[in-house]
Amino acid sequence: MAADRLTLANGKDSQALGGVEMAGPANFAPDYRGIGAVLIIEFSGHQPVTATVNPDEKKGAARLEFARVSPGPGNPQLKAYNAHISKLNLAKR
Repeated sequence: MAADRLTLANGKDSQALGGVEMAGPANFAPDYRGIGAVLIIEFSGHQPVTATVNPDEKKGAARLEFARVSPGPGNPQLKAYNAHISKLNLAKR
């Protein structure tokens, strides 16, 4: 991971995602003083990944949550979101 992007890789397949922003302190208890951090990917876009770095105070570990395609026909915004998330196909990475 570079400071401005997260790259997911599985063998020879990879996908770089930009727009990395640190999430605010509301992701943790008010008195939290640990080593965890939360990153929101494509912050000003569809936010396909939320990454927790050092989850459960395990240094060097990461936990990723991938956005899912929303069911139903939807409006133009939902269609654009679903198309983007489907194209990324992050679960395979």
